[in-house]
Amino acid sequence: MNQKTKAFKIIYYILLIILLFTTVVSCGSKQQKPAPSDDKKDKIPKGLASMEEKLEGIFKDIEKLQEEKEKPAEPPKKEENKQEDKDQEKKSDGGGSEKQGGNGQGEKDQSNSGDQKKKEENLSKEEKIKKMWEDITKTTEEIHTSWNDYETQTIEDGATSETINEFENSLNKLTISVENKKDIEALLDINNMTLYMSKLYDLYKGNPDGEVVRLKYYTRQIYLESATGMWEGVNELTTKLKETFERLRQKIDISKDKEKLINKLNLSIEDLQNSIPEKNVKLIKIKRDIVLKNLEEVRGEAK
Repeated sequence: MNQKTKAFKIIYYILLIILLFTTVVSCGSKQQKPAPSDDKKDKIPKGLASMEEKLEGIFKDIEKLQEEKEKPAEPPKKEENKQEDKDQEKKSDGGGSEKQGGNGQGEKDQSNSGDQKKKEENLSKEEKIKKMWEDITKTTEEIHTSWNDYETQTIEDGATSETINEFENSLNKLTISVENKKDIEALLDINNMTLYMSKLYDLYKGNPDGEVVRLKYYTRQIYLESATGMWEGVNELTTKLKETFERLRQKIDISKDKEKLINKLNLSIEDLQNSIPEKNVKLIKIKRDIVLKNLEEVRGEAK
């Protein structure tokens, strides 16, 4: 019996040692595991965000250009009137800038800025529009450079060749539309690029930007199709707009006290939808701008 008891004790101690060893190893493994990151969002590449910003700038610039085109033509000032204005400015200045010592350079810069502003004001309607197209062309060329810098990364991040081709084709179409000074076509091309850009944003998990940019696309497309008389496609767009908003609501991470921004966005979308039966393009544009403003506020809080 003593031998059996000793055997049981030996087995007991061996099992106890194994159990202790397993526990220590397990605890050690847990300690070595990196703590889960609180930030579960993939970082949005600067190149992608930069292209979106440039596209937004072009879209707004083209709409300003359209407004300029609708203004009545004003005859430019005659050269003698311009000279009289300059002489009058010199008289009113009275040499004050020279007497002010160290402030002279600052006043000179302000004067140059004022001269540039007056120069732009004195441009004819045609000259202003030409200058606006030149600025738009320059920004479009910058987007080509930004895309070239970002394209390799988007392939590494998992973009499909179809998405890449869609984006490139839209960029090429935009460039041609700008070259031919076709404002409506350019706006449609920019919006198509926005849609394809939403797929690029989808590559970066945990971010609501893909849905945000899609919402932006549908909101602007409703206006663009209304402005071009394509009313038959607007109802389908409003359905997709609402579906995209619901997906955004589920994905977005926003504090409780900011939830009213989501509700505000939802109501502005409903207001846009309710304005469509009136078939008034100006009204739809007003409602569009409110949706876009609310959308940017929501996006800012979700960062």
